[in-house]
Formats: sequence, C-alpha cells, structure tokens
Amino acid sequence: VLRRAEALPLRSRVEARLLREARALVAVLGDFNDGPDSLTLRAVAGELAEPQRGRNADLDAASSLEGGTLHHCARAVPSADRFTILHRGARAQVDHILASRALWRRFRGARIHNEELRDLGDGREEVESDLAPVVAAFE
Repeated sequence: VLRRAEALPLRSRVEARLLREARALVAVLGDFNDGPDSLTLRAVAGELAEPQRGRNADLDAASSLEGGTLHHCARAVPSADRFTILHRGARAQVDHILASRALWRRFRGARIHNEELRDLGDGREEVESDLAPVVAAFE
C-alpha cells in the first residue's frame, strides 16, 4: 500500500509534464522494489487510468493524455533474462525503465546486466550491489 501511495504523486508529475508537452522525452527509472505487473508499476506507467466520463473539459484532458502510458523498456529483454535480483533461487525484476511514447519511438533496445549477480539467500559473502543494472538504448 505504501509503494502504491508513493507511486501516485510520481504519476501525477508524469501526467502534468505530458499535458504541458505531449511529445516530452520522459523516463522514469530506478529500483521500485516491485515487479513489472505490480499495482505500483502499473500506476506509475498509467496502466490503471480509467476512461474519463462527464463534461467535455474532462474528455479533452483525457484525450490530450492519449499515449500517456509509459512503456516498459525491459520487456524487450528475453523473459529468461528479465531479472535484477536473485534471492534464494528466486529471480525477480525490481528495477525498471519506463519511457514516454515520444522517448519510446527512439528506443533501440534494453539489457539487464545480471551475468555476475549472486544469490543473496545464502549469506556467505557480501556483494557491492545486490541488484543488476537495467540499461536502455535510445536514438
């Protein structure tokens, strides 16, 4: 619930930016401590928005945000490689890069550098980072 509560102001900032400039190159990225299909990520990406009903002004605002959904860059990574943390044998993706439609048009690919990621569940050694970086390339 807390993560979702933190996601709403972030999504509001994204929407405000896209309302000012529909073709803005917007990226939202980092460690969300939540998976790509979580309510938190879906809220930030704008995938939970319901169609506006009512007055014309509301419809105008909704249509001006058409295309305001952010795209998950890591979905371009093969599913078997789509993890940024490894804990007791379980793989999860908690780091994400979300791109606006205008930035998505420039998207060329993504990669998760998890080749040297160690399982944190065994507790045998300390690691510099317990997360693998997600990298996206844009034109």
